Amino acid sequence: MAWSNLLEALLLVTGGLVLFGVWFSARRRDRRATQALRVSEERFRHLTSLSADWFWETDAQHRVSWLSGGPAVAALFGAELAHGRRLWEVPGVAVEPRALVEHFERLVELDAQMPFFDFEISRTDAGERRVHAIAGKPRYDASGRFLGYRGVGRDVTDKRRWERALGEAKERLQLALEGSSAALWDTDLRSGEVFLSEAWAEMLGLPRAVTRTTVAELSMIVHPEDLARVARMQLDAMKGSSAGYAEEHRVRTPAGNWIWVLSRGSVVERDPGTGRALRMAGTNLEITWRKRAEQAARDAEERYRALVEFAPDGVLVQSSGIIEYANSTAARLLGASSPRQLMGMKPEQFIHPEHRERHRERMRYLEAGPGKTPFEKRRVCRLDGTEIVFEIASVSYLECGRLVMQTVLRGVAQMGEAGEAPPQAQAAAVREPSI
Repeated sequence: MAWSNLLEALLLVTGGLVLFGVWFSARRRDRRATQALRVSEERFRHLTSLSADWFWETDAQHRVSWLSGGPAVAALFGAELAHGRRLWEVPGVAVEPRALVEHFERLVELDAQMPFFDFEISRTDAGERRVHAIAGKPRYDASGRFLGYRGVGRDVTDKRRWERALGEAKERLQLALEGSSAALWDTDLRSGEVFLSEAWAEMLGLPRAVTRTTVAELSMIVHPEDLARVARMQLDAMKGSSAGYAEEHRVRTPAGNWIWVLSRGSVVERDPGTGRALRMAGTNLEITWRKRAEQAARDAEERYRALVEFAPDGVLVQSSGIIEYANSTAARLLGASSPRQLMGMKPEQFIHPEHRERHRERMRYLEAGPGKTPFEKRRVCRLDGTEIVFEIASVSYLECGRLVMQTVLRGVAQMGEAGEAPPQAQAAAVREPSI
């Protein structure tokens, strides 16, 4: 009897221990599950807070039944109560009419219980407009009955402001390109594909249209003498040796003519890991007219210098009182071994002291602005110390933004009878001021 009681007691204790172990294990699993759920919920809240600024629910009639609250909701709905109203019916909340019509027809009139995204509502306070984008999905009960919508709201004011600023910048760029007849180009350095805006085709004498080509095809129409220089400057930009480049080169048109193009470009995208250039962009501007004008100016300058160099009169060109050019006749008249010897000297040092005040008076008149003075006799001291009388006339003019004076020296031997100036000089003296 005693043994059976003892055995029964042992069985009871053992069973209790087993039950306690099972209970303890279950309790520990529950705590772990609770902790895992808490971590999961916290993770969910963190993730949702990153993807949205506020949350909402509506009933089957699309009336607000719950809002998450917070600064975003307070700023959007103000002091008005949104509960029981549709989001677009809350006082102070504005919706773009066209978007509202589409949204209302789809969700209300057609009773189409479909998800929606980026439906924008806004509010303007103190001149500042805040824009929010909302997205929602339908919710149902266990039997499949439609309960309403649940969704999120995001403040997209800054995004819309940036998009508007970007759009305006693109519009200004397009207007600038159209006004300057420049063509925009964009090169994918990985594939070699090139996009050029409509003005490029117009430059080549083709109908105005977008051009899609390759680097290799463009290289084929660049003048052979310019190709190596263009490639070198582009390579320097890709390597980062220069921030960008601006280079002039010739391009052959489909008609076989050559035009001059000013190409500007820089790297606009690099691989973040290696720094390798991925994209380049810039503009092309036809400058054929400018190159022709520059060549015409050079030709005219050469013709002018040839005429001046062989002129029977001496010619001096000075700026800020310093001789910058002299022809051979001026060097001979002033006793210089060559025109170079006169460079850097001051014309005043050749004027006889008794005539310097008159000379300065005429110089002040010319320096006051573009003008001219008629021929007038001057005693001049040559470099060899001898003195001679010249007829001197000057003219001042602007050249590249600076005032330049050109003086003509005419020997007395070339004067008319009794020391009178030639008829053309007398006529000039009548027309010109006394200075």
